[in-house]
Amino acid sequence: MKKLLTLTFLVIMSAGLYAQKPAESIRGNWFKADGSNTWAIGLHEKYAVYDAQFWDYGEITQSEGLHIIELKQPDLRRTIKINEINGGLFVRDEKTSMRVEPERQGEDRLRLRNRDTFSSDFIKPDQVELMGVLQHKDKMALTASVIYNDPFSEDQQKYTVKVDELGRFKLTFPLKSPQTVMLTVGDAFLVYMAEPGARQAMWIDEASFMGEGSAWTSTKELLFMGDLALENEEYRIYKPQYMEIRAYFENDSTQKASEPLDYLAYRIGLMEKHNAFNKAYFEEVPTSPKVRELAKREARLYAADDLMRYRWLKNMRSTREIVELPLSYLEQVRALISEDPVDLLSTEFGSVMREMTMGMMPSDREKSHDIRMARMYELLSSKALSEENRTLVDQWLSAEKSREQHFGMVKFPEKVKPFTDLYKAEINDLNALISFELMLDRISGLGKIARSSVVNTFIDQVYFSKGTDVPEAVWERAMSLDMIPLAKEVLETRKSDLAILRNARFVEGVAISDSEDDILGQLKNKYKGKVVYIDVWATWCRPCIGEFSHLPDIKENLKDEKDVVFVYLCAQSKEESWKTMVKKHNLKGDNLFLDDDKYAMFDRIVNVTGFPTYMVITKEGKLVREGIERPSNSEELIDQLKEFAGRQ
Repeated sequence: MKKLLTLTFLVIMSAGLYAQKPAESIRGNWFKADGSNTWAIGLHEKYAVYDAQFWDYGEITQSEGLHIIELKQPDLRRTIKINEINGGLFVRDEKTSMRVEPERQGEDRLRLRNRDTFSSDFIKPDQVELMGVLQHKDKMALTASVIYNDPFSEDQQKYTVKVDELGRFKLTFPLKSPQTVMLTVGDAFLVYMAEPGARQAMWIDEASFMGEGSAWTSTKELLFMGDLALENEEYRIYKPQYMEIRAYFENDSTQKASEPLDYLAYRIGLMEKHNAFNKAYFEEVPTSPKVRELAKREARLYAADDLMRYRWLKNMRSTREIVELPLSYLEQVRALISEDPVDLLSTEFGSVMREMTMGMMPSDREKSHDIRMARMYELLSSKALSEENRTLVDQWLSAEKSREQHFGMVKFPEKVKPFTDLYKAEINDLNALISFELMLDRISGLGKIARSSVVNTFIDQVYFSKGTDVPEAVWERAMSLDMIPLAKEVLETRKSDLAILRNARFVEGVAISDSEDDILGQLKNKYKGKVVYIDVWATWCRPCIGEFSHLPDIKENLKDEKDVVFVYLCAQSKEESWKTMVKKHNLKGDNLFLDDDKYAMFDRIVNVTGFPTYMVITKEGKLVREGIERPSNSEELIDQLKEFAGRQ
């Protein structure tokens, strides 16, 4: 009897071992064997990734030589059947069947051809579902963020979620057209293609993003599944090779050392080198039309962005004076911006559009000043009914014509203010309309899509992002323009949302936790009853560094405001570089360095959309995130901080 029991036990154990071994053999990540090298299925101990979705699953059973897996979601079930064939697998369910391999195929693989390009309805707002898995190196990241340039808004859009203990995250974010977006999780930072309505999944090996010199030019270990998986796999291979010839540092030094027309010639020549590389690469490597379209536009719009940024990067280290560009230079930049909606594919498009709204050149300032004087004189003359007031207005015009440091704006001295203050609202509205019309004049050569993007960006930048109503004259002018329907829809939505947002965030702010675990709670408790101006910056961020030069004058103007303190939060930087920069730029105030964990927690709370970012903790201990001025807008910032300090 004892022998029989022992034999029975061994038979049961053998059967169990036989059933478990095949189950283990199919675990891991598998790739389609159709020439695409895309991620087909991931079977892991605690979850599965299939059809660009996360699934739970129980025991893997066998029937007639098949592995049968019941995939589960809260409201969905799916059965897949898997055969092992010659070292690979054959996977099928009620909808699809495919052969998969445990490794990517080599360069001699059968490549797919005749693939789709973008459809005619390129602009089609929808949402994107992204499932991701981080294979972490040292410790698990806390959050994952998608960041991208919205061509119809001033700020970058950013959406952040938590990463779970298995490295998984799921992000749903809106998108108006196919375009490249940035994803950051842990030390991994990548750019990939997404499109409205897409469901996508990716596997990220964080270790492949480590290292200094080869960070841009090494091929990263990424797996893609779902919509655009093929294109993203091809882009993963293409991008590092393109980065090797992009000449970023050479371009940077040439930008600072060259005169405008010399830099124009250099940058157009560099773009032609990029185009030549693309032509040779795509002749040698069969690649999908969508990747070729992206590469072509990235080369062109990257050149346009550099050429526009030259205006303020040229003199950044000295006067920071915006450079005067010849008309031929500007015409060449406009020629790089096409009317093809597929230009929206490149993340550079939104960047170029923002540049179109920013910074007047010296000639623009003179033109602006002349127009403002003439139209303001016309307005004030119509209001000056007495001889005394007409004399005042004439004297103002005479003095204004001789004023040199005007920066394109007019000014009313104390002598005239008793009269002009009576019509302050009309003067402000006229100034706003003139600024808008001058911007329209600068972009007169652009097509409808680019023009729509610049108009939206300008209005968002000047009004919505600061919690300010758009003056009626500006609004009517904008609505009369020939823009794409989506642009007007976005403006109308932003306008209707403004009152709600202003009450909650622009004026009162949002509550800050008393927790000592996060930096905002610490600052709130440390500076009770104070106004805390927070500057979030990074050591590698040129705009951040450029803003520091305005701080001494601002602090001098606020020297009698004892309730205002300045705090500098440095993040995503090296600590040694931070210490050097604090001393170099004489950052007087509370300087704090946020390591990766602290920054992830801070970012999760405030949603930092880029560097620099500015915010205020009010006397009441509320956080005001939107509408806070930067130091270069010194007069506006001084007024803003005085207003906060004056609250009882």
